[in-house]
Amino acid sequence: MIAVLALVAIGFGAWAFRRWRNHLLMQHRAQYLLDELPMMPEPLAKGRILLSEEKLKIRHGERRIYGRVDQIFSYRGLAYPLETKTRKRAQVYLSDRIQLSAQARMLREDRGFRVANVGYVRFVTPKSPVVYKQVDLLPDDELNRLFDRRHAILSGEIPPQVPTNLAVCHSCTHQHRCDKGRKRVRD
Repeated sequence: MIAVLALVAIGFGAWAFRRWRNHLLMQHRAQYLLDELPMMPEPLAKGRILLSEEKLKIRHGERRIYGRVDQIFSYRGLAYPLETKTRKRAQVYLSDRIQLSAQARMLREDRGFRVANVGYVRFVTPKSPVVYKQVDLLPDDELNRLFDRRHAILSGEIPPQVPTNLAVCHSCTHQHRCDKGRKRVRD
């Protein structure tokens, strides 16, 4: 009898926990819609999510290029890439434009989507509301040039340019192979 009561108590506890968790999730979703939906650009606010945190790939010559999208929205037959960035300021960098452009190309070539000429960056900044910024995507010929340059740098054919902003060197994943970057970080 005690075992049956214990099982009933455990079952009731699990049921109560699930209801409490679902209630919190619904509250969070409602707050998200109240806070963020009014700030979203129309293709995101009225669109639907096609992909979230998915890996994509394309071929560029003999090389494969891989990427992961944060979210892809569909609106009026077009796909819109969205990247979320956590930064001190809501500033779009060239690297953001390149990332969104590469994702757009992957969507076209890997998934066959029709992609808009723009993407979006969602900025999460300290003590500020979320900000969305529209980004014009690079044309494929410019993206090809950048892919070729990246390959040439990584294979040692050409040296990388040292960025004008030292902060870039501090967070660069290629510091170990870049004498100029290592020197700048040490100075």
